[in-house]
Parts: sequence; C-alpha cells; structure tokens
Amino acid sequence: MVLDLGTGKEKIVKQGTETVDYDFPKWEDDHQISYTKTTNSEAHGKLVQTSTKETMKLEE
Repeated sequence: MVLDLGTGKEKIVKQGTETVDYDFPKWEDDHQISYTKTTNSEAHGKLVQTSTKETMKLEE
C-alpha cells in the first residue's frame, strides 16, 4: 500500500496472492517505485521460489 500524506488516502499498489508476494524496499523517485516479486510454485515435489526485481510508475 501507498499512503498519500496530503489526502490520507491509501492505495493498493500490488496485491499478493497465495503464490505471489511483493516486497517494496525503496522509492526510485517521486512517482516510481522498485520492488521484488517472488513467485512460489511446485516442481518435482519441491517448493521453487523465483524472484525478479521490477519497477513501476505510480499514477499521480
């Protein structure tokens, strides 16, 4: 979630699921945020985690 300090409104940026999680460690600039997307899946009876770093621009 992102909290707009001017309005006090909260906005969901990315919604996780049972198999996908998002970690938002830092802002890149005023309207861009980087995050790590972790996907959990099962392959050959074992848990597999795949992490990718992504960046997204937030709407003003």
